[in-house]
Amino acid sequence: MLKIQRFKAGDPFYTEKQITNTAEHCGVVGTFGTTFGQIVNADGNKMSFCLERTDTLIPEGEYDFDIYDSPVNKCEVVRLLNVTGHEDIEIHPANWAYQLKGCCAPCTSIDLNIPQGNVSRTPFNTIMEYVKAQIAKGVPAKITYETI
Repeated sequence: MLKIQRFKAGDPFYTEKQITNTAEHCGVVGTFGTTFGQIVNADGNKMSFCLERTDTLIPEGEYDFDIYDSPVNKCEVVRLLNVTGHEDIEIHPANWAYQLKGCCAPCTSIDLNIPQGNVSRTPFNTIMEYVKAQIAKGVPAKITYETI
């Protein structure tokens, strides 16, 4: 139903830059690498860019998911199921790697200089509408992680 496609070295949207957070109320404190990619639908059409934290990447593969009321993000999110070594892995709004712990954040565009994803809430809402409509049609709740 959905694919998270990570950009690899050599892609124009690949970066090895890091971002630092020193404020606990903003996310995890520390310095983190950012991995960018894109989220595509079942037809292969790009729905948004996305960002992940390099040190907590989910292994490539296909995963089941459910719709979950996230107590941290205070909204319904996609939550991956049965990811070895990880719990409560979500697709949720975020703009910086330090706001993620294995999760994936959709974004409308990428700023490689900071590095950050821009405008997360709008594509997140679009993805949630798409996922719910697909589930209502009986499409299996599957998400694939891959590098392109």
